[in-house]
This record gives sequence, structure tokens and C-alpha cells, in this order.
Amino acid sequence: YDGTTQSSTDTVSVTVEPPVVGPGTKFAEKTRDIKDTLTATATLGLSSTLSADQSMVQAAKSRFLSKADQAVAFDVDGSFAVNPISLSSMGTFYGQTARSEGVRRLVFGNFDLQQKEGSGAETATLNGKIAWEWTMSQTSLVGAFIGADVAQSTLAGSFWGEQTRLSLSIGSYGVHEVAKHLYLDGFASLSAGRNILSMRDESLTLDSTYATRSARFGLAVSGVISAPLYEIWPEIALTFGRTWIDTAAFSGTADGTTQDDLRIEGGDVTLSNLTLRPEVR
Repeated sequence: YDGTTQSSTDTVSVTVEPPVVGPGTKFAEKTRDIKDTLTATATLGLSSTLSADQSMVQAAKSRFLSKADQAVAFDVDGSFAVNPISLSSMGTFYGQTARSEGVRRLVFGNFDLQQKEGSGAETATLNGKIAWEWTMSQTSLVGAFIGADVAQSTLAGSFWGEQTRLSLSIGSYGVHEVAKHLYLDGFASLSAGRNILSMRDESLTLDSTYATRSARFGLAVSGVISAPLYEIWPEIALTFGRTWIDTAAFSGTADGTTQDDLRIEGGDVTLSNLTLRPEVR
């Protein structure tokens, strides 16, 4: 309209279509939730392996104190528990050869299955190790091990889905009698894992395979206080672990469109625990 009295009017028809929101856009919007899922699963895995390493050294100390050099047949022990909020089963397996030329070989590990009622979240973990132990003297024991972990998790939260973790580890441990009834023990281990992740929410489906690497250390000072009918084993222990999550490449699908070049920096997870444990036997 040119502003004159006799001006003619033109009508223009404009069609406006909403922009297509593809996987990349939704991935960017939900980056925080996706990264939280990666770090949460890495934290659980690191906590589980730290606990297994600490249990390994505690068992080695018990063998050292009891001078258990005889062969032990391979055995599996387990339990099953139900309470108002969860159902779980767990157990251990163990076998030991007799000492030969100063060395004994051990096979041990644990398995665990937990299901949280109401949420559908479930985690099953199998941890196994083969170790070789040397009694260096009357006051020292050292060991070296290789191990493997397999974990299958069901995710719940802003995203739901499944994750499978496979990892291999290597490390060493030792026990030393510093003074009568005073002991120092510790461990150091490294592991590398492969994670297969599939998760989704109402509008986005993601699949990824990514790597993780972990380093773990532990040190404990303990003693034995004897009484006529029982013993007290006080212990102070410090454990430290860190997991590095490599850059995770995702394939994302949204609204029928798939994009394979989605990436997120995984970062790292650190756990440290200080434990005061008065054990009565």
C-alpha cells in the first residue's frame, strides 16, 4: 500500500512451517541429563570395584593371620532376601590351591542381583579374579591378580534403558605385620571397560558404545585385640578411585530421523572413602 487514496491493495499469501526438530537439537537440549546418566553408571561401577578390591585385601589378611596354606575346594555360597522395598540375591565363590614352591593360586569373586521395587531399576554384577600369592617372610605377604567384571543394568529416571559393562583389571596387594598385632595392608589396581548403552525418553532414542578407564588404591591399618571368647579387629582404611569416561559417540533417533555424529565429553568420576570398622569375631 503506497499511501495514496487510489492505491490498489495486493494480498500476499505466506505459508509458515515449523522448523524440523531433529535428533541433534534434542540431544543438545538434553546434554545434562545424558551426561548425568554416564556419570551415574560410572560411579556405581567404581563403587562396586572399590568394594571388591577392599574385600580381596581383607580376605588376604585373614589368610595371612590364620596361616591357611592348605587347598580349598571350589565352592559357591549365596543368599536370597526379600523386604518391603527390594528383592536381592548375592553370593561369593572361592577356591585355593595348596602352597607350592612358595606360591599359591586362588580363584574368587562375587555376584550380586538387586531390584528396586516400584522403579523397575535392576543391576546384576559378576566380579571374578585369579590371584597368585607369595609369603615373603613371617611378616609379609604379597599378591598379584587379574580380573574381569560383567554388569547388566536397567536404567530409570529422566531416561530409561539398559547398559552392559565389560571390564578387565590387573593389580597387586600386600599385607605386612608392622608390630605384634598391628598390620598394614593395601592394594593398587587398573582396569579398562567397554560400555554398551541404549536409552530413551518420550522423544529421543540413543545408542552408544564407549570406553572407560579406572585406577584404584587403598591402604588400611588394623590390629587384633584378643579376649577369651572373641577377638576385636579394629581397622581404619582409606580407598581412592577415579574413572575416566572417554568421549561417547551416540546414534540418536527422533521423529523418524537418525543422526550418527552426536558426541558428548564424558569427563571423570572420583570416589574416596575413609572407613572406621570395629569388627568383632
